[in-house]
Amino acid sequence: MSRFAWLLVVCLVAARVPCAFTMAVDADETQHLHVVWNWSEGRLAYRDFADNHPPLFHALCVPVFDACGETGRTLISMRLAMIPLYVLTLFAAIFIARGVLRRDLVPWAAACVAAMPTAWRCSLEFRADDLWSAACVAGVAVLMGG
Repeated sequence: MSRFAWLLVVCLVAARVPCAFTMAVDADETQHLHVVWNWSEGRLAYRDFADNHPPLFHALCVPVFDACGETGRTLISMRLAMIPLYVLTLFAAIFIARGVLRRDLVPWAAACVAAMPTAWRCSLEFRADDLWSAACVAGVAVLMGG
């Protein structure tokens, strides 16, 4: 049974790729993309343009943005770049589950985390929350013994 749960987790992660192409665009995504574009143009947040988010996420996304270029598909490319953060969050959640659950329940916990509707949608969007969610869950995993 646990093999089925792991297969489900892999399928849920893989399903993120086509969803990145078909999910509706949220207004926050374009705002974050605009901030990254400003950074890529050499402008500094809070000095040259207004932003209400900490700058780390946007600064880290500039190399990805530059590699993708300014095209109509840039937002999709940036969404695809969020998948590793989702995977990191998932691995950290698995590590946490290993510390608090029986071994046979860990794959099912991973499948539940991978399929949470709100987390599924928000973590696929291009937004600063993806980085902070991954950092928070990874921080809890480290505190639990990593």
